[in-house]
Amino acid sequence: MGTIKTKVNREKKSSVKGDKTKHVKTKSIKTKIIISICLLIILSLSVVGIVTSTLMYQNSIKSLEKTMSNTANISAQLIKDDIEIFKVIAYETGTVNLFTKAEVTAEQKKEILNRKIEAHGFLDGNIVDKDGRGIYDDTDIAHREYFQKAMQGETNVSDVIMSERLGVYTVIVAAPIWNNGNINSTIEGVVYFNVELEQLSSITNQIKVGETGSAYMIDTEGYTIAHKSFDQVNNRENTIESAKTNDELKQLAEFETKMINGESGFGIYEYNGAKKLIAYAPVNIGLGWSIAVNAELDEFIAGTIIAIQITIAMIVISIIMGI
Repeated sequence: MGTIKTKVNREKKSSVKGDKTKHVKTKSIKTKIIISICLLIILSLSVVGIVTSTLMYQNSIKSLEKTMSNTANISAQLIKDDIEIFKVIAYETGTVNLFTKAEVTAEQKKEILNRKIEAHGFLDGNIVDKDGRGIYDDTDIAHREYFQKAMQGETNVSDVIMSERLGVYTVIVAAPIWNNGNINSTIEGVVYFNVELEQLSSITNQIKVGETGSAYMIDTEGYTIAHKSFDQVNNRENTIESAKTNDELKQLAEFETKMINGESGFGIYEYNGAKKLIAYAPVNIGLGWSIAVNAELDEFIAGTIIAIQITIAMIVISIIMGI
C-alpha cells in the first residue's frame, strides 16, 4: 500500500513538473513571437519613414534645381538683352551726322553726347578721333581694345576696366562714327559710353528669389561686377582668390570656378552657418561673364521639413500602437 502511494505521489510531482516546464516553454515562445512581431513593426515602419522622408527631400531639391536653373538662364538672357540695348544706343549715336560736320563745334558735339548720357543713365561718354584722341579733352585711348575694334567697324563692349579719365572701374560701350552718318562708309572716329558698375548691379537687383535670394555677376577673372551689396563690387571682391586663405569660402569658390569656365549648374554650399542654394549660367556676350542666383535652403524646404516631421511623428505613433 505504501509503495503504491509513493508511486502515485511521484507521478503527481512528475506531472506538475512537466506542466510547469511546458508552461515555461509556451511563455518563452510567446515572448519570442511578440518580440519578433515588434521588431518587424519597428523595422518595416522605420524603412517606410526613411524612404518617404528621403524621397520628399530629394524631390524638393530637384524641383528647386529646375526652378533656380531656369531663373539663372533667364537672368543671363536679361543681362545680355540690356547689354545689347547699350550697344544699340552706341551704334545709333555713331550715326549722328553732326559728329562729322566741320561747322559743328566740339562744344556742340559734346552737348549732343551729354543728352544721350543723361537720357540713358550712363556715367559718362566721349568722342575721339581716328587716332584715339578726345576732340574736346586730352583723352588718349588708342591702346584700348574697344577703340581698336570700333575703328574696325565693330560696336563692342569692354570687360571691366579702370577708366584713366574718370579714375573708376567701368564697362565701355563703343561704336564707330560713320562719315555723315552713312553706315559702312568711312569711319571718322569712335563714340563711347561709360557704364557704371552700379548700373549693372541695378539690373541684377531686379532679380528676386524668394525673401532671402538675390543675383550677382562675376567677370572672367572671378571679380564681382554686380551685387546687391555694391561694396563688394567697389572692393573688387574675388571669392576664388579669397578662398585661398579662407576655408569657409572654398565651397562657393568651387562653383565660381565653374562659372568663369563658362559652365551652367546648380549646387548647395554653406556660408556663415547657413546652407545656400546656387544656380549659375554664362552671360553670352563674349566677355566670359557669368550670373548666379542664390537663396537660403531653409526658406524653400520649410514645408518639406514640416511634412517629414509629421511623417516621423505618425510612424512613431504607429509603432507604439503596433507594439
